[in-house]
Amino acid sequence: MKLTMREIAAQAEVSPATVSRVLNGNGEVSPDKRERVMRVLASENQKKRWVNQRKKHRTKHIGLLLLSGSRLDIRAVGTKIINITEQLSNDYDFKIYPSPVNARLLEMQFLRGELDGLLISGHQIKDMFLAILLEKIPHVWMNSHYLNDNQVVALMGNEFAGKIAANYLLQHHCQNPAVLVWESDNIGLKDRISGFIVNCFLQKKQATEIQVTIPQLPGGVDSILKNGSLIEDCIRNAVNRIPEHNFPDGIFSPEEIFTPYLYRVFAKDRQKKLPLVISCNHTPGYLAGLYPRPASIDLHPETLVKLALDELINRIEGGSPRPDNIATVVQPELIPGEII
Repeated sequence: MKLTMREIAAQAEVSPATVSRVLNGNGEVSPDKRERVMRVLASENQKKRWVNQRKKHRTKHIGLLLLSGSRLDIRAVGTKIINITEQLSNDYDFKIYPSPVNARLLEMQFLRGELDGLLISGHQIKDMFLAILLEKIPHVWMNSHYLNDNQVVALMGNEFAGKIAANYLLQHHCQNPAVLVWESDNIGLKDRISGFIVNCFLQKKQATEIQVTIPQLPGGVDSILKNGSLIEDCIRNAVNRIPEHNFPDGIFSPEEIFTPYLYRVFAKDRQKKLPLVISCNHTPGYLAGLYPRPASIDLHPETLVKLALDELINRIEGGSPRPDNIATVVQPELIPGEII
């Protein structure tokens, strides 16, 4: 039987008003009182979950947690959301938690049985309360990320994508391969870049790093996305700094959202010939209309989503989890471009 607020207060030895503030996540509550209330709720929740596990057709609740920065490639996020909804059975419902997430609300939903597990899109959790909360909630990351102690958990497919890009350019006889580089919290992006540079070196070619400096804007990622001309200008400035004697004849764009802006830079500067381009993430919407169409590396987000869901459902149902809390290693695939 569900506990009333007075019963919770009596067991936790606090007032009903304190229980109300904890449940609704508003108002000041001392850490000691809050912990006592949470212990009562956690105990009740475990009983409730045990009963629910004995019911064959209980609807389970899966959420997608969108961390800050995960919206940089909004098309990729949209693809993941579509894939999740297509692959979930009728035994599950689906919620989206955009950043900034109310961690206390998340905790209450989990304790009330309104949330069973989370898929996480993003690269780092900076809210310590949310990080501690995730130790209790079954979850699976869908991309490379930082742990709380700044250790890195990386999808090896990203490094392999960089190697594929290097091989593609060198197999097409590029003598001066280059890669777009910029500051990012995305570990996968860094792995693609390093995989490209190392593979060029192993094949006795020095990769040029085209350093793109993107200013910090008050609105963060959303402000950058709304300002395409800013991205284009930053790429143009970076390209113009390359010495003529070392100008690239092949460029790897490790994040596909930047590839159209790279094309615009060369389209507007008739004195510079467009190098052979290979892009990463294979999002056709970004590449539509580009000529010649660049090669692209498909990281297979639909496969990643399926394996991530399988792993999360396994955890929700009490199976043994993978120790790294990550979905899988996905094998990247080269999608050839047009050669003119």
